[in-house]
Amino acid sequence: MSHQSGIKVSEELAQTFAESVKAEDVRIIRISIINGTHAVSRNPRRQRHNPRHRHLGRRCHLFALLFFFYLPSNLSLIPALADFDAIQTYLEPPNPAYVFYRLDTKSASSDEYDWLFLAYVPDNAKVRDKMLYASTRATLTKGLGDARFKDSVYGTTEAEFTLDGYKKHKRHQAADAPLTARERELAEIKAIEAKESFNAQGTTVRRTYAAGVAFPLSEQALEAVRALAAPKGDRAHNFVQLRIEKEIVELTSAEQIETANLVAAVPGDAPRFTLHQVEYEVQGEVVEALVFIYTCPSTSKIRDRTLYSSSRASVVAAVEAEGLVIAKKLETNDPSELTATYLREEVHPAIASGPQGSTIEGGTRPLLGQPLPGGFKRPAGPKRRPPA
Repeated sequence: MSHQSGIKVSEELAQTFAESVKAEDVRIIRISIINGTHAVSRNPRRQRHNPRHRHLGRRCHLFALLFFFYLPSNLSLIPALADFDAIQTYLEPPNPAYVFYRLDTKSASSDEYDWLFLAYVPDNAKVRDKMLYASTRATLTKGLGDARFKDSVYGTTEAEFTLDGYKKHKRHQAADAPLTARERELAEIKAIEAKESFNAQGTTVRRTYAAGVAFPLSEQALEAVRALAAPKGDRAHNFVQLRIEKEIVELTSAEQIETANLVAAVPGDAPRFTLHQVEYEVQGEVVEALVFIYTCPSTSKIRDRTLYSSSRASVVAAVEAEGLVIAKKLETNDPSELTATYLREEVHPAIASGPQGSTIEGGTRPLLGQPLPGGFKRPAGPKRRPPA
């Protein structure tokens, strides 16, 4: 935490700056602290440098000297940075000073000009002055409004407050953060690894990106997925199953099956991503809905569970990127629960709903937390009690 000097912005200084932010004839304001008192002073050096400029000092309760740099009316359209070198005429080494420099741009939220905050503290200044200016800087900008200052420049030499010095300051801000030799080496290694990974996959895969791990779908898998978008009469299959192999989502099978036979088509010993067009009847008309099912049996390896779970979102994104609309996304660790009645109830709850107490087709029960016929939900399992 930085210490503050306790010096506060006087009302006179606040009012003077408030008037300057809207004025067009004020370009530079210098503020100095002198023994806690304020005096009016004219600097012959500055007057000889540019006799066109009129300097005005005002007494304030806090800051000792206020110098205003007025531009004549016929120079008011000169670009702001054209007057930047004039700042040097306001610097008096070894005395520190604050300098406000007005830009020609205005704030988007108000009709006030933007300003630069310049802090000049020479190396050969007194230690007490250095501490005083450092501890008063935050109070000054906060008291006058931090939002009014677009940028800040801190320097110890007069050369840093020239136009060339300010351009170097802007280039330094835009430059990348400096890296050590070790950091540069690691960055190069990562770039090479990324390039080699791209080349190793070749042109037979398409990359998709989503939250988690994003494995690309092979071209064969993409073709099978695209076929699901075709009309029922022109479609070769309504069932597509995908697996992850060597960090690529590959096609396991693509076939035409009945929804009632889905349980037998999904393996119970390994994770899989399954896409299936579920058929159901609505008011005498047979319609279809695409369902995405992620199955991960409890006997699966821990590595496979992590791999499939973290890449699930990217596979869904790849399917939707092909123009398919997924009506329902399901997840289960027991493929035997994927009965025809359960799937139809998920995509269209009114289909399988019946009077209370009716039997669900196939004798199976929905997943934990999923809707039961009649609008009820199967309760979740009991929570473990904390150890005594």
